[in-house]
Amino acid sequence: MPEPWWGNKLGRLHNETGLNYRQAMIVDERDVFFLGEFPAGAVVDLAHVPHHAYEDETGRQTSGAVGNFPRVPFTHKPAEKQEGFDEAWMKRSDKESEDLSQQPFALSELIRGWPKDGKAVFSTTKAVFFGLSNEAALGATLRNRSPNRKAATLTMITFEAWP
Repeated sequence: MPEPWWGNKLGRLHNETGLNYRQAMIVDERDVFFLGEFPAGAVVDLAHVPHHAYEDETGRQTSGAVGNFPRVPFTHKPAEKQEGFDEAWMKRSDKESEDLSQQPFALSELIRGWPKDGKAVFSTTKAVFFGLSNEAALGATLRNRSPNRKAATLTMITFEAWP
């Protein structure tokens, strides 16, 4: 059996943020790596975590009637016009978007609206880490306010270099 394209190049990722993530993922131009729980101080070998092809997790466009998925939050090349958005495809994407309100939040929702062309998205930034935590980020404050419900912290770290 041939070795996967990433082989042993990816190596290990260390959580040195000080936060315990209840969900974490790494996205690059080819793959979305689902790290699951990623506690402070943990180390994960990316060659051994579940992953999906980038193009399978991205490229959703809705009709606009149900809202839109988030766009890429960092500098990237404009994507070429994407093909394949016929009416049936748009209805499936709308249904997927509507169904999300009945499910627990998943970090993969943040990338569904990104262009399918991973090379354009990751032209400058080479990978991005997302981590969702129940803990407040270091130094987080609310001026003259106290929280009245439990909140979450979303951490996003971009990588300029990636194996």
